[in-house]
Amino acid sequence: MTTQPTFPPELEREIFETTAICYPDVILTLLLVCRRVHVWISPLLYRVLIITTPRSTEILAAIESKPEIALDNAVRHIFLHDISRIEDSAALLTRCTRVTSLSFGVANLTPEFLHSLHLMHLRKLCIDVPYFAYRLGWSWNAFRHTNFSSLTHLAMFQESVWNEYPDWSELDGLDSLSSLTHLALCPALANWILHSVVEALPRVVLFVVCAWNRPKEFTFARYRLSVVEQDPRVVLMAMTSQYKEDWKRGSWGGDDFWVRAEMFLARKRAGEVEATCHLLDETVESI
Repeated sequence: MTTQPTFPPELEREIFETTAICYPDVILTLLLVCRRVHVWISPLLYRVLIITTPRSTEILAAIESKPEIALDNAVRHIFLHDISRIEDSAALLTRCTRVTSLSFGVANLTPEFLHSLHLMHLRKLCIDVPYFAYRLGWSWNAFRHTNFSSLTHLAMFQESVWNEYPDWSELDGLDSLSSLTHLALCPALANWILHSVVEALPRVVLFVVCAWNRPKEFTFARYRLSVVEQDPRVVLMAMTSQYKEDWKRGSWGGDDFWVRAEMFLARKRAGEVEATCHLLDETVESI
């Protein structure tokens, strides 16, 4: 039986698309309503792509097998981790021209990686800095690439807490990000460069040191630097959620760690939090 529309088609489509974006768990159910809703909603299945195994070429082929899906128009956010070779993901990245948010595992910012992003207009980027980055030629200068000219949010993480880095005070490449307003670092990286970036990046309105499921006594003991305590833009954030789930929530319009850190700074400006407090501890249950 064909379901006849009750509202004008434009309004009906907006209702279904808004529902799907606000409640992505019901997308599969909405696809069963009728054919026209299926056509409207199908692209939203691929609005947020999460790929955590070396199967990006298979996923690309599966999407392209569906004639109603225009890959370049459908995908907006990509979480691409645990990929063994950059070549495996290059075909996918070069096709997703309207992606605004990308999280990429162990990105060495090679020419091949940068080329795969050349058609995107990225607003948010999260990368895992390689272990022993300086030995691999990892450089801030890669951020001079025009691919990053629209970048407003940059997060750089690394699982290791023991790696040492050379003198990372040369931040010219990072300073070339003219649109950058938000910067997040894991504790290991912040230990080496936080004092430099807060001085070198006056345009940035929020610096976040993110600790995922780590005791705050260990994680933040090394960041009680005078420059941190004096700079109101810095938030030391201890979280219970996993990064992947937090990223997914933000991609669907929810409150990710960026939003929660901004709210914390807003509370400080309103006098609801002590001006000298930099720690947003989400591991402690509120009463």
